This record gives sequence, structure tokens and C-alpha cells, in this order.
Amino acid sequence: MRRYLFLPLILIGLTAILGQVVLIRELTSIFYGNELSLGIIFASWMIWMAVGSWLVGRFSDYIGENTLIFPLTFCLAAFLLPFEITLVRLLRYILDVAAGELISFTTIIYSTFLILAPYCLLAGFQFSLGCKIHSFYFKNAPQAIGKVYVYDAIGDVIGGLVFSYILVYLFRSFEIVFSISLLNLICALFLVIFIIRDTPHLYSATIVRRRFYPEILVFVIVLLIILNLSLLFTPFKDEIENKTLRYEWRGLSLVETTDSIYGKLAVVKQDNHYSFFNNGLLMFTTGVEIEAEEIVHFPMLEHPEPKRILIIGGALGGVLNQLLKYNIEEIYYLELDPKIIDFSKRYLPPQDKAALEDKRVKIKHIDGRLFIKQTNERFDVLIINLPNPYTSSLNRFYTLEFFKEVQRVLNKNGVVSFSISSNENYLGPYMKRYNSCIYQSLKKVFKDIILIPGEKLTFIACQESNFLTSNPEILSKRLKERGIRTKFINRYYLSDRLYPERMQFILDQLKSAEVLLNRDFKPISYYFDVVLWGSYFSPYFKRFFENLSSIKWHHFVLCLLSVAFILTLIRKKSYKWSVPLCIMTTGLAAISFELILIFAYQVLYGYVYNYIGILIAGFMAGLVIGSNFMNKHIDLIKDKVFTLTKIEFWIIIYAVILPIVFFLLLDTENQLIISLSRHLLFPLLIILAGSLVGSEFPLASRIHLGVRQTVAHTGGLFYALDLLGACFGSIVVSIFIIPIYGIIKTCLFIALVNLISFILILSSRDKL
Repeated sequence: MRRYLFLPLILIGLTAILGQVVLIRELTSIFYGNELSLGIIFASWMIWMAVGSWLVGRFSDYIGENTLIFPLTFCLAAFLLPFEITLVRLLRYILDVAAGELISFTTIIYSTFLILAPYCLLAGFQFSLGCKIHSFYFKNAPQAIGKVYVYDAIGDVIGGLVFSYILVYLFRSFEIVFSISLLNLICALFLVIFIIRDTPHLYSATIVRRRFYPEILVFVIVLLIILNLSLLFTPFKDEIENKTLRYEWRGLSLVETTDSIYGKLAVVKQDNHYSFFNNGLLMFTTGVEIEAEEIVHFPMLEHPEPKRILIIGGALGGVLNQLLKYNIEEIYYLELDPKIIDFSKRYLPPQDKAALEDKRVKIKHIDGRLFIKQTNERFDVLIINLPNPYTSSLNRFYTLEFFKEVQRVLNKNGVVSFSISSNENYLGPYMKRYNSCIYQSLKKVFKDIILIPGEKLTFIACQESNFLTSNPEILSKRLKERGIRTKFINRYYLSDRLYPERMQFILDQLKSAEVLLNRDFKPISYYFDVVLWGSYFSPYFKRFFENLSSIKWHHFVLCLLSVAFILTLIRKKSYKWSVPLCIMTTGLAAISFELILIFAYQVLYGYVYNYIGILIAGFMAGLVIGSNFMNKHIDLIKDKVFTLTKIEFWIIIYAVILPIVFFLLLDTENQLIISLSRHLLFPLLIILAGSLVGSEFPLASRIHLGVRQTVAHTGGLFYALDLLGACFGSIVVSIFIIPIYGIIKTCLFIALVNLISFILILSSRDKL
């Protein structure tokens, strides 16, 4: 058993990371997948894991030497993951919410919290129990926590890489979770056999055999393995997949679904029309020509002779067909996910299929921002047909820096066009600020801007002054001269949409708003989008976020410094919590560094799926490197408390240096530096962050064991605090601090938070 104990400990981490990824993909296809809903999912996951880890630490003495509980947790994990996937699929049916209908903020909170609770409690329980089992077999209580932390992180690395490079391409959700379940059941079987063999004295007494019946347990696990194999290797798994999906899309005629590396795609049929969804959000509907005509003809009619066109995002659903009505030389269509086109082709009308196969259309499966950074091509019209900037990833296409990059790829008199949610008759305070921050950012780059009001506010911009026109007579004349036939766009329709008083009203509203620029490293627009989304369901939600955004940075800093000062004054009472607080602040720093580095990478080099996977795996690998290094050298360290303060100091320095690196890279145009930073610097930065964080956990655990001798209690408490810190960071940093204060102040916030624990440990050094 001793020789192979590391395998189940690694499996705990592997199961947790794979279960997390699959459940997040399922939940984001149900909920509006913005930063807030993702933050709620991550927070629920980490809170319940923290509770599970803490509970077993508190009650570990009651477990005693009943090590058969350990394999039972793997059996339970094998059941809970498929069960929770099924619950997610049935959620709309249970809540009586139609497919495509937004789910309220409060419903997202309690449903996510309840669905994730069973497995997350178990996963946290397994970590602490693993610490106890490791110390039981190896008789090395001081090293047990650090060792289990390393094995758990190794499982995270393996699971992340296997999903990113294998599972996501080949298997669907139930195939993945049934495979994980099989691994857990096989592990449970061998654990029971080894435990009975290695500790016969525990399972020979009559009273214990009556309580545990080891042979019966082996028999039950074997039956479960046979059942799992029958599910995995027969068509029954496909029936489960399809039936649960039909509940998810109840009320609609679901035609087909498929998974891609970027999300979950679905097509439903109503009458003769097909509607295509990506992660539960509507992309387009075939046969609805008015939207395609607006997307295309508004900007195309502004240019006297459009020949070269670039379109980022949705060009299906009639958009390409409308573009090809012009005398076009080339159309570059950028679609990040190749599966969207392959999936849609089967259901598109003949004219849209023909447009995709036209020789003038060049389809590129590349991030739009990355293409614009790298290309030497120039275009007459650039159409951005993307969703609202409701995530940090989408926000990159609505920033001041992006508009400057767009200006570079446009020919003289080139036109750019995009749309965001709005209202043509009334703009509330947050809708006004939301629309205005993008307008003000665009205005900094382009001299001539036309705003076309509607449920979607259309922006059309050009670098040349007085080049664009909002005169419907001129535009309808151009339409006629070019011989373009349309169903909706005509003189009367243009006169209605380009009504001067309405256009002037919107312009005056946006000009009167507070000047806030949407920047790459201060993405305020996605914060406004989160507030607007929440305000649809509750005015209290809106009021809460209004109050948050009104907090001044210096008040925030003073509050943090006051906490540090108070803790220093009461160090005689607070010293016992100095090390646990250190773990919590480091957990916050860990998730924050990971989010910031991934966010910065996307801003600088675009979204590339495999590179993002490498960055996430790199962080987990850093945890393994740091914790393993500390485990090997911890007995050689004489002053462990002082070493802990040094690690905290370097975390603070790292947080201060990080934004300087980003801004230096943002301004560089040297291709060698760009290549080196993309392929070498970023992976090294994220490995370094993981190493700093990873080295602290075993060291802090060893220090705390001097105060409390119970391994499971210390391991459970510290793992819980690490997760709670990460939970706080995932919500507060990504949703609040980054968009409102920007990357620089976010990094300073991380430095200040860790400065508190640094000061407290340093002032309590003589008591620890």
C-alpha cells in the first residue's frame, strides 16, 4: 500500500480538475456566461471544498484507524459526477425556465451552490483524509500535508493537460465523467484489497467485520465497475446524453448538439428556420434577413467603393451572402472556432452555403485580435459582429488599444462598424455609461463617427473628418446605383433608422456621460455589462454594484492599511492566526496571478486555446515544483518562520513587477521580443507564480503543526483557507477590482493584502 499510495492521491486531483472543467462547461451553457456567473461557479466550488476539507480536519479523531472510509470516498465520487451533470441538464426543467430564457441572478447562486455541494464537499474531505492516511502509513506527520499537496497538484496538471489536448476533442460530457468514474472505482477496489492485506489486525475482530464487511464491499465495487463499463461501452451512454439534452432544450425542437474546444453548440428547428446556439446564447437564425442586411449595408454604403472586407465573428446567417452582392475582391472571414462553420453547413440555406464556398471568401480560424496584430493586409471595411463585451475576452474588441490596431489595418477612408446593446428612446444611468465608455474610446481614435440608435446601437467610424453620411437619400441612391436588391433596407427604412432627432438624442446622452475609457488593462465595459444584466432581475443588485463602483481607490488602500495596523497592535492575540492568514492571502494571490496572466496574454497575443491550456498547466506545474522543493529541503531550514516571511516578501515584489512587464510588452513592436515573451516569458512567469505559492503551503503547514499536532486538522484547515482566499480572489478581483481600478491597481491590491500577512508574521516571529 505504501508504494502505491501516491496514485489515489494523484487521482483525487485529476478527478477534481476534470470534474470542475466539465461542470463549468455544462453550467455556462445554462447560465449567461459572463464574469459574474463564472465567479459564482468558481466561488461555490471552492467554498464547498473548503467546508469539506475543514470538516474532516475537525472530526478526524472520530475516524480513527478506519481506513476503509478512504476507498468509499472514491466510490462516492464515481457516482456524484454523473449525478451532478444530470442535475445541470435537468435544471431548466426543474426551474420551469424555457431554453434561451435568462436565469435570474439569485437562481444562479442557489442552484449552483446546491448542485456543486455534494461532490465539492467530498473532494475537500478527500484531501484532508489523504493527509491522515499518508501520515498513518508513513508515520511522518510533519511531511504528510506537503506530500499530499504535491500529489494533488500533479493530478491537477495531468487532468488539465489530458482534457485540453485529448478529451475535449474526442469525448462528450457523459463519456468523460463515466471514464473518470471507472478510474475511481478501480482505485477503490485496489485500495480495499491493499488495506485488508496490509492491516489485517484492523479487520479481523468480529465487531469491526460486522461494521464494514470488507468482502461485501469488494463484491459491490466489482458490480459497480461492471455497470460502469456497460454504460461506457454501449449505446446507453448516448441515450443518457441525448435525453438529458432534450430536457435542457425543452420547448424547442432540438436537432443536434456537439462540443467544441470553445463551448457547446446546438441547433434547434422552428417551422423552416434553424437557430444556432453557442453555450446557450443565440448566434443566428436562418431566414432572418433583416439583421444580416443591417450588419452589412449600414457600413458598406458608407464607403464609396468597398473592395476588401474583413469581418470578425458571425458571418453566417446571411451576412456573407449580403456582402457578396457588392463588387468585392476579397472577404476575410475570421471565425475562431472551426466547428461552428462545419456544424452550421448542414443546416444553412443553399445561398449561404454557396457564399461560404465562394472563391473571394477566405476563412481564417484565428483570434480576430491576433490576426489584426499580425497581418500586413489592408481593408476598406471592417465589420465586428461579436456579442456584447460581457467577458474580459470579448472586451478586447471594444477597447481604445484595439481601435488603434484597427486603424492600422484600414485603408484611407476605411470604415469600421460594430453594435452593442442599447435603447433608442431612453438610456438609464448604467446603460448610458456602458454605451459612452465605448463611444469615448472610439472617439479617441476615429474623427468621424455615426451612431444609429436601436435595441442595438450601431457604431460606424472613419478616420477622415466629414466622410460618413447619415443622409438616407444619399445612402439609398448608392444602394440603387450599385444594383443591390434587399428586402428591408430601402429609402423608407433608412429614413426611420437614421431619424436625425433620435440620432442627436443618443449622441447628446453619450457626450454628457462621465468620460470613462475602456482600456485593455482597465476593462470597465464588462463591469457595466454585468450590472445591466443583474438589473434585469433585481434593483438591489444594481444598487449594490453602484455602491461598489463608487468606492475610491485611496479609501480602499486606507482600509487595508488600517487592518494591517490593527492586527499589529493586537499581535499578542492574533499571532496564532498569522500563519493561517498567510495561507489565505497567498490563495488570493495565486488565483489572482493566474487570472491576470491569462487576461494579459489574451490582450497582448489573442486567444489561442492551446496556449491558454499551457498557461493553466504551467501554473499547476509551478505548484508542484515549489511544494516539492520545499518538502525536500524543509528539514534543513533552521528558521522556518523567517523563510515564510521571505516567500511573502517575494510574492509582494512579484505583484509589483508584473504590471511593469505588461506595459513594456504592450508598447513593443520587435517581433523577436514578442515571440520570446509569448513562448517563453509568459510560461516562465506563470510557473514562477505557481512555485512561490506552492513553496509556502508545506512550510506554513509545518510551522502550524508546532501549535496543533493533528495532521488532518492542519491539512484540512489550511486547504480550506487556501480555497477561501482563492474564492474571494476569483470574485472580487475578476469582477470588481480589474474592471474598475485596472491591472496596475489590482496588482498593488494583491501586494497590499500580502503585506498584511507579511507584517503580522514578522511581528509575531518570536511567538511562533
